[in-house]
Amino acid sequence: MSGVTTMYSVKPIFSLSEPMVRSPCMYTVRNIHLQPEQASHADPESRIVSSITQQVVSFLQSPLPEVSMLEARQEKILKQLAQLKEQVSVLHNVLKHSSKEKESLTPVSDVKVQVPVHVDLIINANLSRPPFCLLGLQSIWKDTTFKLSSYVHSSFAGIIPDFLLVEKEVSLGNTVNVSLIWKEVNDLEVLPSGLPIHLFLGEVNALRFLCRSFTAHNYEALLNPVESSRIDSILDSCSSLVHSESTTDMQVILAKLNDELKKNQWLSGKKEPNVADVAVWSVIKQTSLKKLPSNLTAWHKRCDKTFMFT
Repeated sequence: MSGVTTMYSVKPIFSLSEPMVRSPCMYTVRNIHLQPEQASHADPESRIVSSITQQVVSFLQSPLPEVSMLEARQEKILKQLAQLKEQVSVLHNVLKHSSKEKESLTPVSDVKVQVPVHVDLIINANLSRPPFCLLGLQSIWKDTTFKLSSYVHSSFAGIIPDFLLVEKEVSLGNTVNVSLIWKEVNDLEVLPSGLPIHLFLGEVNALRFLCRSFTAHNYEALLNPVESSRIDSILDSCSSLVHSESTTDMQVILAKLNDELKKNQWLSGKKEPNVADVAVWSVIKQTSLKKLPSNLTAWHKRCDKTFMFT
């Protein structure tokens, strides 16, 4: 095909000359296609919108006094927050530096401060059964000083035994003040000071009371239940040995204690003796047994040497 081709005409997409149908909730903007003089004849709604716009601009340029006060308060709060942030930052640096210094030193919380303990006892003892346990405890408790004052009851008949304790100075200052009264009694009687209505009978109970009086020697709190029960069992055997009426019963109890010792150096099962060794040693001294099982014989000699018995 040659020559000029004529295109068909189409309907325009929109016509500026036709009025626009708008929703009544919308405001009318100025038609940019109209001339300035035509714009002055805009709808009243457009003029109202323009007036409102001018009022908003005027409000923003000159706010109310309440708004000015609110802005000033906000600025003040922001300044205070900035100062607080600076103080927290300084405190953080100080604490961080202090923690580094503590790491290089021995923590104070790991050092246990022990308050000296003072125990006052009144002991009524029979001459036939002296409280040898006091000699044993003063030897193994390095942090405690035993002070003894000896008296004679009117019921006592005989020569006062030479029962002395070697006093020692200790750094912690724990003391046990004993008023020993030689008296005709069937069993050892212990009256703790401050508990006049309480009376402990037997050397074993006196040992239990003294152990519970000192945190550092309370085996019930320091040892596990198995070891603690084992010590209580040995102490009960000592009480049975004192009150045994026949040699056969004594030998049965001694055999049991001999089995407890086994191949160990001490009944405690440790490298050092404890209250179990003191209790058994003392009761053997009181009963004056001539024959001991093999393991207890060597053990008894070590006790005599360790507990300063003469």
